[in-house]
Amino acid sequence: MHNDYFSFLDQVISAIDTDSNFDQWKAAIYPLLEANRDKLNEDLIPALQTWSAAKFSDTEERAKVARKIRAFSSVIDEFPQGDKATLIEIAIAGGKIAATVLTRQDFPTDWARTQHNLGFAYSNRQQGDRTQNLELAIECYQQALQVYTRQDFPENWAKTQNNLGFAYSNRQQGDRTQNLELAIECYQQALQVRTRQDFPTDWAMIQHNLGLAYSNRQQGDRTQNLELAIECYQQALQVYTRQDFPENWAKTQNNLGVAYSNRQQGDRTQNLELAIECYQQALQVYTRQDFPKDWAKTQNNLG
Repeated sequence: MHNDYFSFLDQVISAIDTDSNFDQWKAAIYPLLEANRDKLNEDLIPALQTWSAAKFSDTEERAKVARKIRAFSSVIDEFPQGDKATLIEIAIAGGKIAATVLTRQDFPTDWARTQHNLGFAYSNRQQGDRTQNLELAIECYQQALQVYTRQDFPENWAKTQNNLGFAYSNRQQGDRTQNLELAIECYQQALQVRTRQDFPTDWAMIQHNLGLAYSNRQQGDRTQNLELAIECYQQALQVYTRQDFPENWAKTQNNLGVAYSNRQQGDRTQNLELAIECYQQALQVYTRQDFPKDWAKTQNNLG
């Protein structure tokens, strides 16, 4: 059975050009993944381990193959078909394999990128203990930031800061108050590079994430935190329009509605009217047919 998997891996890895970018990898790999969905299962992990060990025996090609495995792992992590939990496990296995060759000592930039990718996979991991997975994600991001400094790799630094902030926001271990402060600090760091002018979509995403962190913040004045959250959501909506980003627009409208519902500043009657308007806006995208869970959540908030 492994021979079928080896043949599949040969095709996939051969299709990857490490000088290309993520979107080009997707264009090259997705058709192969779609044609071999029967192989996107747990059996692919030991096959990948065996296949890579054989390829790594060629010392001159080791780094090249490792980079291709990392690229494959990053793409399969976001592949929209198949069992998501299994795909993430394959991505983690691939990242670990790549890390055995792309070490910090020999390939520091590659090592940092691999650590970042592993952090992303652990953040979204569905198998295992959620608490432990988030700790692994945080550790990976912190490792990446040892190389991804703001001075030398500003864009990668900002991206990793944002993802680290997300991990801290969801962290279950440690003090919740402190974790949210760490998340807010990470998001604010990321915004120093990901400005609206240079990275409008990334800027909007971080504004949304920061708004959520302020909404849940336990430290400081609750009234002020909600005002900061509302401001962040309103900022995000300057980029997240219904026309260009309907799902992000709806999500932000829903969260803005929650903030208005809990708002302590201003007129309570007016705040509730604003909340209702936000929820009704969100329901224009969050239909029962297309987004049943989000529709139900927004209906509950509206009620």
